[in-house]
Amino acid sequence: MAEQWYSLKDMAKELNTTWQSVRSWKDQFYQFVPMDIEGKQVRFKKDALVVFQFIQEARDNGLDQHDIREGLGEKFGQAEHSLIQAGISVGDLAIDSKMIEEMKQTIELLQHEIADLKTRMQEVEIAKRDQELMDNLGKIREEREKKKKGIWSRVMNFTL
Repeated sequence: MAEQWYSLKDMAKELNTTWQSVRSWKDQFYQFVPMDIEGKQVRFKKDALVVFQFIQEARDNGLDQHDIREGLGEKFGQAEHSLIQAGISVGDLAIDSKMIEEMKQTIELLQHEIADLKTRMQEVEIAKRDQELMDNLGKIREEREKKKKGIWSRVMNFTL
């Protein structure tokens, strides 16, 4: 006998709620909802109905997301999902904590390098600006030297 699958709308109809609520619960508590994902299409296993009913009742009783997650973990444990197109389970996608630590260290090193490069860029820009100022000052001095008048031209008010 073939396993029964539910779409988002089918699940909403079974729970007498909106499909938006079911989608929100799926997104918030995906670890506990038995489902298969094929591309963008999500299909729920029949067991997901019980999980969603638990979530719905917990929401109606005023429990927050943290308490619901805790209750789901105790009652159902984490669900096994499969990615049909890729042929791998979500468990296979887990990243090793050692790898995460290495990534953090690499990111930290890159951030330091970026900070150093920014500092060097500022120093280069300051050096360029200083050079331009010195060049302009030199030009001003040259022009003044050309305009300097001799003593006789100043006395007689002549310009050479």
